[in-house]
Amino acid sequence: MYRTLFGAVALAGTGMVFIAQPASSADPVFCALYAQKAVKQQKKNINMDCGFFGPRWQMNYDAHFAWCLGVPPGAAEAETQARINQLAACTADSGGGGPPAQQTFTDPKYQGMRLDWCFVWGNQCGAPAANAYCQYRGFSSAMTFGEAQDIGNFTSTKVMSTGQVCNGPFCDGFTFITCH
Repeated sequence: MYRTLFGAVALAGTGMVFIAQPASSADPVFCALYAQKAVKQQKKNINMDCGFFGPRWQMNYDAHFAWCLGVPPGAAEAETQARINQLAACTADSGGGGPPAQQTFTDPKYQGMRLDWCFVWGNQCGAPAANAYCQYRGFSSAMTFGEAQDIGNFTSTKVMSTGQVCNGPFCDGFTFITCH
C-alpha cells in the first residue's frame, strides 16, 4: 500500500494523471479474451442446435466485452464455465439438453412486447421478422407463421432490428411463429 501511495505522490509532481481501474473489475486484455470465447461458444450453441438464448448467448462481442469490464474476473470466469457446462449437456446425439426440433410461439413477444410484423420499420415484413425471432430464440429459422393484423388497437408491437415501438391502430404482429 505504501509503495502505491508513494508512486502516486511521486507521479503527482510530474503533472501526469493516471486513472486507476477499480480493483474489482477485469482488465481489457482479459475481457477481450472473454468476449472472444463467449462468441465462439455462441457459435457452437448455434451449430449444435442447443437453443440457448439470452444475454449469455449472443454473438455481440462488444456486449460481452463491456459486461466483462464491469465485473470481477471471477464473475466472467463463472459465465464462461456456465456456458461450457450448458454446451456439455447439449450433445447432438444424446437427444437431451437441446431444444425441441421445432417449437410454436403463440403471440410471440420481444423484450416484453408483441413482436412487430416487420423486422425493420415498415420493411422486411413477415418471413424476415419471423426468421430473426427464431434465431433470437435459438432456432435456425421459421417454418410457418401467421399475421395478427391491426393489433395496435389493443397492444403495441416492437420492431426487432431497432427496438422501435409501434402503437397505432395500423400496427401488425404475429399470431404465432413455428421455429425449427
